[in-house]
Amino acid sequence: MPRPAPPTIAGKDSDLVITTADGPRYLGYAYLAHREINFDDPAHYLVAGMPGHWLQIDINFNPVCPLVPPADTHATSIVWLAGDDWLLDGSAGLWVWTAGQPTATLMRPKAHLRQYNANSRLVLLAGNRLARFAPDRRATPTAACCC
Repeated sequence: MPRPAPPTIAGKDSDLVITTADGPRYLGYAYLAHREINFDDPAHYLVAGMPGHWLQIDINFNPVCPLVPPADTHATSIVWLAGDDWLLDGSAGLWVWTAGQPTATLMRPKAHLRQYNANSRLVLLAGNRLARFAPDRRATPTAACCC
C-alpha cells in the first residue's frame, strides 16, 4: 500500500492552506503562509500568525484554538509547558501563562529561551543556564549552569 503524501503548506490569496489527502484546510488570513509550523510537540502543533498570535492545531491539522497571550508580555515565541500552561519569551523575560487567562506571571526577568524539553521539563536559557519548570509552583528554579 503506498504511503500517503505528506501535507503541503502554501498560501492562497491571504490564507494559509494546509493540504492533506482529505483535501485543503484554510486557516485564515491571520496565519501567513511564510511562517513556520512548530512540529516539536505532536499534541501541540503551533502556527505563528500576526505578532503575538498563534494557532494550535492537532495532528490532523485541524484548528484547536487560537493562542493570544496578554499584550504586556510582548511575546515573540511560545512553548507548551503542561496542561494549559505556556512559556512565553518576551522582551522583559520569560513568562508563564495559562491559555485564555488575561494575565501572565513574569518568571525570569531578562531571561530568554533557547530550548525546552516537555518530558524532563528542563528549560535551557540563553547564556546556557538550565532551569526546570515546576508546574505545581508555576516556577522555573535554576537547576544548573552549563558550560
